[in-house]
Amino acid sequence: MPRAARRRGSRRCRRTATSIRGDIVTDGPFVETKEALGGFYLVEARDLDHAIEIAKLCPAPYGGVEVRPIMDTSGG
Repeated sequence: MPRAARRRGSRRCRRTATSIRGDIVTDGPFVETKEALGGFYLVEARDLDHAIEIAKLCPAPYGGVEVRPIMDTSGG
């Protein structure tokens, strides 16, 4: 990593995902090869249903939003 860059943290995503496109919620990561990661939000939610409520608020007019749990790598 270049000296000017500073890592703020990292987490591994679990393999499971929930995809949201408009009002349609589906289980599983269904990103197509023509799509790209435009950014991410790291949020703390009570459970999956709460995370989906938050994800529905994200503006994604030409794509979708994936909700993915992160793995606890703290070792504790």
